[in-house]
Amino acid sequence: MTTTPTPHDSFFKDVFGPGKANLPALLSLLDAPFASRIDPSSLTFLSGETIGEGLATSFRSDLVGSLLVADATVDGKPLEFVFLVEHKSSPARDIQFKLACLVTALWARFLREGKPPLPVVPILIHHGKSPWNQPLRLYETLGLRPELATGMLDYALHVIDLTRIEDDEIRRKIPDPEPQMSLAAMKHIHDPLPAFLRVMADLLKEIEENRDILLS
Repeated sequence: MTTTPTPHDSFFKDVFGPGKANLPALLSLLDAPFASRIDPSSLTFLSGETIGEGLATSFRSDLVGSLLVADATVDGKPLEFVFLVEHKSSPARDIQFKLACLVTALWARFLREGKPPLPVVPILIHHGKSPWNQPLRLYETLGLRPELATGMLDYALHVIDLTRIEDDEIRRKIPDPEPQMSLAAMKHIHDPLPAFLRVMADLLKEIEENRDILLS
């Protein structure tokens, strides 16, 4: 079954996908120890379409990027992470199963290509009308108590919930105009139109020299 990309999908990939260098800025909003240690210059995009090979179209990946984490080494080599990024504008309880499929498909791809599998960090970008309220661990999605989940496949989902992040924090952590404006638009897209335009106008006033975003 073919799924037509939504405007949200296209917008997200245009701003943070291949051909852009904005993904590290987005990951700076992560509440995780490694977020501040990412080397932005090491970004390499992997094909999300081939990772989902053999799976339904709805189980293809939004964005997959490989990044080095500074000051972290394994056997004397820099530590490389793969960031598996999905975005949602509404609750989706099945996101854990989709990401579990994509993580294992990604590892299978590395093995198929004769490469050692890399650590994979599943990340969800949420910009809905209300805060994300779905389980953050796979065992919770399965309805298990922690003691029953021991020894089972599990992982924690990292969520960047724009509904819980203040505008000032976005401006402080992401100085570049394009990702800053784009995230503000995603965060406030559900606001009444006058409020949405007011937020965007206030941000535009702060852009002094770099106005390339106005031309894109």
